[in-house]
Amino acid sequence: MTTTFRHSGLKRWLFYLNWFPDDKLYWLFPALKKGLALIRAHDIQRIVVSAPPRSSILLAYLLSRLTGAKLVIDFRDPWLLRHGYNTDFFKPQRLLDVEFKLQTRILRHAAAVVTTNDFFRSALLSENNFLSPDSVHVVHNGYDLADFPSMRREESRAFSISYLGTFYMQRNPENFLRALALFMDEKGLSSADVEVHFVGDTENASGSPVRAMIENNELGDVVSISAKVDYARALQIMCQSSVLLLLAPDQPYQIPAKTYEYMAAGRPVLALTEAGATAALIASSGCGIAVEPGDIEGIRHALARLYEGYLSRTEYVCDVSIFERRNQTSLLAGILDGINAA
Repeated sequence: MTTTFRHSGLKRWLFYLNWFPDDKLYWLFPALKKGLALIRAHDIQRIVVSAPPRSSILLAYLLSRLTGAKLVIDFRDPWLLRHGYNTDFFKPQRLLDVEFKLQTRILRHAAAVVTTNDFFRSALLSENNFLSPDSVHVVHNGYDLADFPSMRREESRAFSISYLGTFYMQRNPENFLRALALFMDEKGLSSADVEVHFVGDTENASGSPVRAMIENNELGDVVSISAKVDYARALQIMCQSSVLLLLAPDQPYQIPAKTYEYMAAGRPVLALTEAGATAALIASSGCGIAVEPGDIEGIRHALARLYEGYLSRTEYVCDVSIFERRNQTSLLAGILDGINAA
């Protein structure tokens, strides 16, 4: 029995090591050889690495150490934050401690660090006081204006709410559906007045069938589920909707990338998210309403406000041009120029 237990423990550790720092680790070894050859052949002086995957950060760090090229880390998502929601909860604490030390060593070596929002930047500086504020920057995910010019706004036959994407991690529409049912009952509305579209990988959420949630709230004739669509069609749906639903729970330091397309579509955003980066962006831009995901009454009230705006044809005017990717790319270019001058 003892031998079996030891074998079981060894298997678990081998499994965890396959996720150190993620499941792309084995890509590192051939990539390291190729990277060294490219750096030497082209006399590369700076390495910009975007992550996830986190293994790419480890690769770039090793290349930087071996060649002397300056390292710029572009965190599109956090790696590890001690006071934030982390997806690595399944790893043993001892392995996480090693990973934290590795992250610290890499951050100490980096010439510059790029984050996606001010909340993330502040958390990174707070937890790593050796970092200089001048070396940690914000470059938002943004949107491409060129994707939108042919989009024409068309009046929907009803108050239409659309969610585009996937119900993954903690994203779950159940509280939204409960609030929607209350809102419609209060206003005496039917499927002739309101329509909701879940577009993408939305059949299941948190291990439960979404269709059952819809039926439990007697919304079968109001809410539709449809498969994934291509990017152009997704943008078209955004532009033709009355409201765009955003689910961003348990991610105070992240802003879902599609938030920027939502805002660029010119439709009000109903964001179900706690206080943090996403809620702050929605509030500061004036592009919609942010509500705590568990606040059903708050969601019902937000739906009522948005419906009133729809009836009165109130436009949510918010200037999001700063988030256009050309402008964000200019920020990144400025960061790299600063390293060149150093």
